[in-house]
Amino acid sequence: MLLVIGDSHAVIWGGRLIVRESDSRSLFPNISIRYLGAPLAYNLIAETASGVAPGKWGIEVLKHLSETPGVTAICLSFGEIDVRTRAVKVAMDTGRPLKHSVADIGSRLVAFCDLLRKETALPIFVAAPVPTTHGDSWDSHYPAYGSERERNAATRLFVDYVSAKSRETGSFHVVSVFDQLVDSTLRARTEFFADKIHLNTKGLDLLIAEFRRIVREHDLPLIDFWDPSSLLSDASLREISKEIALNVETQGQTNAIQLDLGYGTFPRRLKLALKFDRPRLSFTLSGGLSKQRLAPIGTYEMASPKIEIEFPESYSCRFLQIAVESSIKVSVDDIKLEVRSFLRP
Repeated sequence: MLLVIGDSHAVIWGGRLIVRESDSRSLFPNISIRYLGAPLAYNLIAETASGVAPGKWGIEVLKHLSETPGVTAICLSFGEIDVRTRAVKVAMDTGRPLKHSVADIGSRLVAFCDLLRKETALPIFVAAPVPTTHGDSWDSHYPAYGSERERNAATRLFVDYVSAKSRETGSFHVVSVFDQLVDSTLRARTEFFADKIHLNTKGLDLLIAEFRRIVREHDLPLIDFWDPSSLLSDASLREISKEIALNVETQGQTNAIQLDLGYGTFPRRLKLALKFDRPRLSFTLSGGLSKQRLAPIGTYEMASPKIEIEFPESYSCRFLQIAVESSIKVSVDDIKLEVRSFLRP
């Protein structure tokens, strides 16, 4: 298993777009994502009287490495935030060359890789920071100093510094697709970005290709972590609540809560939390592959806000509908739907 740990740029390694999905779990069974929030590479280490020790985020990396079973390689995703918020500013404030302020950041990432190498014999990869785009994509939650071209010049210097240290020490590998993500003027190629900040799956394709190249070049004894054929051989339960589109409408004397599951699927268990303005609620649950051809599944009585409904083993549908009398005020507090699937959770 490949453990990818660090900032928000780690999430795409598991196949998910962080801007569209709150769930950062990997879609690939052989990749585990540990998204730490907005950690700085600078704080991977802490300086002590006797040298350096793991810092705030270094301790987190070591903790997750020890607690994640089956890890065969680790990939660190740190540095983009440091370069975006600190590299140009520090160079301006101190009057030092940009490459020196970049080296101050990169040296701490390299120092942590040295500490990590003492803790594990597993292959260590560093996911190099991606370019940043023009200022119109940023808000107060994403501060940036310097123009797009200045920041990307700093990012290239960072990648060059860390890559040189990788070749010098041979203790870690740098996965960089920076040059494929910028044009000749150092502006980001936005077709590879989901939100002008994080990579999309086209960008992921570049990362995967570069990772595979490094594995081949260094003859590393690793499986293909992104093997596309890794579906389950037998169907199991999968929770798909985040994939459901919900719509409420009035149909004559009935209020209908419609659930679009997105595709023909095989529901097994529905857990509903409803709010209603009566001591008891009676509703009819219907389903089908078309909104226009829904067939009743059953009528249910609720005296409490929660109910759990089991479906027949062979039942399939795309749409589910909860129907109540139009005079009753009812709303959905929570939905959990488990379906049978060959996809992994």
